[in-house]
Amino acid sequence: MGKAQADYDKALVEGLEYSVELPEGKKQVPYLYTEADGVYVRDLKKKKHIEVSHAILYEGWDPSMLALPNVIIKNPLISKGLTSS
Repeated sequence: MGKAQADYDKALVEGLEYSVELPEGKKQVPYLYTEADGVYVRDLKKKKHIEVSHAILYEGWDPSMLALPNVIIKNPLISKGLTSS
């Protein structure tokens, strides 16, 4: 499994090196913010580990909402994942 993951990661990085510009028709923004986190949880009965992860991409904040307790972000894209080992 480790070698397969390493090969996949290497191919992914090499593919990113060749992509020098955005594809036609895609939106360009001055800043793109990214936040991601994950946590491993141990399953006591099955002796396995579960990873719960999430990521969010967004363009920034709505300036009129900065004084509120909950800030409104612009065009969020949220991804969640659950993997077990």
